[in-house]
Amino acid sequence: MSTASNTRIAKNTAMLYFRMLFTMGVTLYTSRIVLYVLGVENYGIYNVVGGVVILFTFLNGAMSASTSRFLTFALGRHDSEELKKTFSAALTLHIIIAFIILLLAETVGLWFVLNKLVVPAARMNATIWVYQLSILTCVVSLIQVPYNAAIIAHERMSVYAYVSIIDVSLKLAVVFLLKWFVPFDKLVFYSFLIFCSTLIVVSIYRIYCKRQYEECVYHICWDKPTYQKMINFSGWSLLGNFAWIMLTEGSNILMNLFFGPVVNAAQAVTMQVNSAVTSFVNNFRTAVNPQIIKLYASDRKSEMFNLVFQSGKYSYFILFVLVLPILLETEFILNLWLKVVPQYTVLLVKLALINSLVSTLDMSAFIVLQAVGRLKESALIGSSSILLFVLPLSFILFHFGFAPSIFYYVMIINSFLFSFGIRPYLLHKIAEMNIKEYFAHVVFPVVKVTVAAAIVPIGVTLYMPDSIFRFFLICLVSAISVGIGVYYLGMDSITKKMLALWVKAKFSKLATKP
Repeated sequence: MSTASNTRIAKNTAMLYFRMLFTMGVTLYTSRIVLYVLGVENYGIYNVVGGVVILFTFLNGAMSASTSRFLTFALGRHDSEELKKTFSAALTLHIIIAFIILLLAETVGLWFVLNKLVVPAARMNATIWVYQLSILTCVVSLIQVPYNAAIIAHERMSVYAYVSIIDVSLKLAVVFLLKWFVPFDKLVFYSFLIFCSTLIVVSIYRIYCKRQYEECVYHICWDKPTYQKMINFSGWSLLGNFAWIMLTEGSNILMNLFFGPVVNAAQAVTMQVNSAVTSFVNNFRTAVNPQIIKLYASDRKSEMFNLVFQSGKYSYFILFVLVLPILLETEFILNLWLKVVPQYTVLLVKLALINSLVSTLDMSAFIVLQAVGRLKESALIGSSSILLFVLPLSFILFHFGFAPSIFYYVMIINSFLFSFGIRPYLLHKIAEMNIKEYFAHVVFPVVKVTVAAAIVPIGVTLYMPDSIFRFFLICLVSAISVGIGVYYLGMDSITKKMLALWVKAKFSKLATKP
């Protein structure tokens, strides 16, 4: 891959990390305050009600992947006319999807909230208000998707960094208003303010895209082939997205039915932590994914797979250096962060992070299948594993009295099967990936680094009592252990030479400065 492409990935990753660090810091603070001000029960209600609305967005998830893929593909081929047609068709389809979701949410979804959700009777009126505001927030966000896809396709990640500052600043303002000025029910007021902040951010993205990218000026497009290829591509993606939404939000609703809103609060905190940690990897992946698609579009498969192997391996290492100390100090971190730690949260956080580590290896594989345009096999197998294995088995185990944590144990087994077996096999069959190279360049280095780097931090945990000093020591030891492990066991010789040259150049510059 060219130096310019590497530089672009590095710059985009840096901007996304800046965005993520700022966002994560404010989000962790606001989550703590919101949980305390609303209370565990209200916090759980807000998250499970929002989950009911998100259940219907599987339609949008499929079309979102299609929009991103075809916009990036057209850019890779430098086809401006195709770009304009693709964007306008995508926006039309998203408006139609928003209308369908609104219809489903106000009929099937409303019936479910009124008749099936486990909510205290005294909070039902507030729950309905939260549900309606969640629908409005969802619809506004859906119509925005093509604009976000255009920014990602153009690899202008700095835009996300700047707008995120506005976004989290608005969220911070919401928290202060919630804490000091509440004219009516806290839960309803919080939902209303979140809707308003979403509306502002969506408007900013839309104005920017219309001014910067000529294809983002909407015009009525009746080009049948454009609609057909986008819908055909999203057809199988639709099944996969439905399964994924059922996994994330369906499991939340399942926990509500068996354990009530208190466990939903624990699940919400778990997802907050997991999202904050995995955002480090997601930012890296967001910067890399367009390059994978563009390499395939220009028929440079060898370079594409090299990027896939490297990005998959280093995505894991980035996540592992963060997850290791959190796994060892979960209880200490949660007690330090939250004023009130909901029951089950400590174990759920640990299991969710382990699952994210395993499934990280699967991310690059999915992008390749998306680039090739062959999602049928992946969608069928992936959705089957979730809809016929994970959710039904979790339901049965809940029914027989197992704790909420059993869901994540089932998820971890599923992720192992996909990352180390199913997805590599699909890439071999569909995109002619060499499975031996995948295991040699990705799986084996990851396993070796994981085992070697964990020994010393675990030893510190076993032989030192809980304290703030132990927490910082484990963070330091984990970073050093993973760093040494990655250098000696995870890096290939070419990457080591490149790193050595880079360090040497940096020291030379410092030495020559007056």
